[in-house]
Amino acid sequence: MSKQSPQRKVVFLDTNTLHYLALFVRYACDNGFSGNDIDSGGLRKRIDQEGETGYKKSLLNGHDVVSFVLREDVQIEYSHVSMVELLCGRIRGAFIERLAKDGVPERMWSHLDEKEIREQSETDLPGIRKCVNDLASELAKWDIIFAVGTSKGINILELAVKIVGLVYMTSVDSIVYAEAIAARADYLVTEDIYLRNTVNLIHNPSDRDRYRRIKQKLQRFVDDDHLPIACKCSKLPSG
Repeated sequence: MSKQSPQRKVVFLDTNTLHYLALFVRYACDNGFSGNDIDSGGLRKRIDQEGETGYKKSLLNGHDVVSFVLREDVQIEYSHVSMVELLCGRIRGAFIERLAKDGVPERMWSHLDEKEIREQSETDLPGIRKCVNDLASELAKWDIIFAVGTSKGINILELAVKIVGLVYMTSVDSIVYAEAIAARADYLVTEDIYLRNTVNLIHNPSDRDRYRRIKQKLQRFVDDDHLPIACKCSKLPSG
């Protein structure tokens, strides 16, 4: 098995974490803050004014990740599937917003037809694509450079199938985890408790024979002993 050579640590973001990162940067810019204000009391105070909401929690998650990235010399990567998820979420969200403006009752939203979204979202697509594609340039203004994960010759879908064949996780999560493994990530950042716990059971199986066997099989499959640790946004380690 290959050994990890000294280099910058790789931090791999799942889709939600990538969203938190972008949400926070856009929020900070809209309120007149820059990367120099990341640890200022003014920025945190402004976020606190959002009240106890999921929106505030998302902003704080983004703040924690941005603070870490600006403080540490790390390489940021994300999964190919995250761009697909971000695009699909925005397209569906834009369609629901249009329905709301048209006064459509809430109960009808649970019966959205994909054909309707397909046929009525055409005019929204250019703006949505631009918003997602502009993410990299927006983050670059804060000196945050990130890139899609590098597979290093590993077939990501084959690895995802291997993972799900060993331990259950959703199809998207299996692809994210597979890309994190292929990128030789040190950390997979996720607020998904199940995914985080599963990844860490594999990384450190302790006396759990099942997870020790899973770890060994994944290491043999990628011919590498390096597997990522999963952590939440607020628990990214320093140094």
